[in-house]
Amino acid sequence: MDNPLNERGARFELIATFVLGIATAISAWCTYEAQLWNSEQLWDIVRANHLEAETAEATNLVTRDALIDITTFANVLENEARGDQRTARYVAAVARPQFRPALDAWLAKRAGEGLTTSTPFQDEAYRESMRKPSRELREQTKNALLAASIANENGDLFVMRTVMLALTLFFAGLASQMRTRAGRRLSVTISGIILVLTLLSLTRVERARRPHRPSVPQSTHLFD
Repeated sequence: MDNPLNERGARFELIATFVLGIATAISAWCTYEAQLWNSEQLWDIVRANHLEAETAEATNLVTRDALIDITTFANVLENEARGDQRTARYVAAVARPQFRPALDAWLAKRAGEGLTTSTPFQDEAYRESMRKPSRELREQTKNALLAASIANENGDLFVMRTVMLALTLFFAGLASQMRTRAGRRLSVTISGIILVLTLLSLTRVERARRPHRPSVPQSTHLFD
């Protein structure tokens, strides 16, 4: 006749083995997800650095264009002051396309109203065209850094779940070392509770996107 105590012991060992198998598999998956989030964070940081470099380039280009526009405006005024209207009109006609509408509008206003204290550089459309590239790149940089922060947080959440699963493995493994039925039952129960709570918490953690991104961010080509 089979010994009931042996049957109960075998049952606890079976449950503990099942818990060990599930916890081991989920722990490996959590480690994989944490690594994916780490890669996501690294990619976003690289992208943010890339965008910062483009922002600096955009600022340099805007500064250069502003100097060109100032020189153009000064040449128009200088030629008009000398009475050389033909050269003044030519200089205005070959102004940068982004500056020409503001310059033409200012010349038309001055022709209608006479002397004015304003300049073409106060034109709001012109000012917006000069600010837009750098502002857009700064916004993209901020979004990339925010994405990196979120990736880091999600990676930490998966690491925390891995630690919880390690506790599950510890108590499930401890059950086989217990000599008393009460001890085995307590160990298996604790490991089962931790496992269930961990699985439930994993349903609320965002999964990382599968690897598919290029290793180096592509240029935005704003200034080509």
